[in-house]
Order: sequence, then C-alpha cells, then structure tokens
Amino acid sequence: MMSLSSLVLAPVARAMGMGIFFTVYDICIAVAPMLAGRLSEMFGIAAALQLAAGLLGASVCLLPLFHGQMQRFAAARRDPVS
Repeated sequence: MMSLSSLVLAPVARAMGMGIFFTVYDICIAVAPMLAGRLSEMFGIAAALQLAAGLLGASVCLLPLFHGQMQRFAAARRDPVS
C-alpha cells in the first residue's frame, strides 16, 4: 500500500505526498484502536472484528479505483491536452 504512491507521484512531489500519506496513516493508527475498543465495549468483541474486516474490505475494493486513476494520470502525461 505504501509503495503505490511512488507509482503516481512525480519525484518532485513524492516527499510531500508521502508526508500527507503518513500523516493520515498515523491518525488512523491512533484513532482506530480507540474506536474498536469503544465498539467492543458497546456491542461486544465481534463489532471490533467487523470494523477491521470492513476496513480491509474497503481497501481491497478501492484498489481497482486507484489503478484506474493511475492509468488516467499516465495517459494525461503522455498526451497533454492542448
């Protein structure tokens, strides 16, 4: 997942892109366990596992969308619109 940004971002923009990615990543790493714990207290341990499964499923479902966007960006770089 982390290496996908190098496929889309130009070397000039890669540092900024990785900084934004890791900022969002670290926020999610901090918030997700608290959310899972709260769900576990309210609805039982199965709710926390369902949250984890849902997030994993969402990332798998969004991966083809990312690859489609990557192909569009690559095509735009090759054939700039005049």
